[in-house]
Amino acid sequence: MIEIIGLDDQAYKIIIAKLFMVCGAWICVLVAMLIDLYFGIQKSKSIGEHTTSEGFRRSIQKFAFYYSMMFFALIFDTLFLPVSISLNIAYVLKVAPFFSILCAAGLVLTEAKSVREKADQKLRRKTDTSRQEVINGLFDLIDRKDSIIDLINTVKKDEQINTPSDN
Repeated sequence: MIEIIGLDDQAYKIIIAKLFMVCGAWICVLVAMLIDLYFGIQKSKSIGEHTTSEGFRRSIQKFAFYYSMMFFALIFDTLFLPVSISLNIAYVLKVAPFFSILCAAGLVLTEAKSVREKADQKLRRKTDTSRQEVINGLFDLIDRKDSIIDLINTVKKDEQINTPSDN
């Protein structure tokens, strides 16, 4: 089989080493996400917030997003593999899946920052979002005030027409 593909024994060792490193990077990202999920649940319990399916849905979306990023990094590593094997560079530089390691490091650091956030920061962020939604709702009401006034006047006229007079 080696003769058919044209790769020597060292090339196969490089490929296997890269696969082990990529698997390790993927496992590190998974562990970081699970740690963040655990501490996220603990933080929500500490502020008296119940865990909902919406929160778990966001975790699943994050999982899918993170692993799609890791998959793209794997594609770049795979595209770089023939170049790294053919170049006459140091063995360590040939073996290292740079894109997967870089992507995994970024994702693990993101999860570490998320774990380090305080529960009150998360609550404050939610409060800021709610306040902004209320302000936006008030501006929408102000923008629609003429149509609301017309609707109220129409309802009053209909009530006057439909109510029997006491004369």
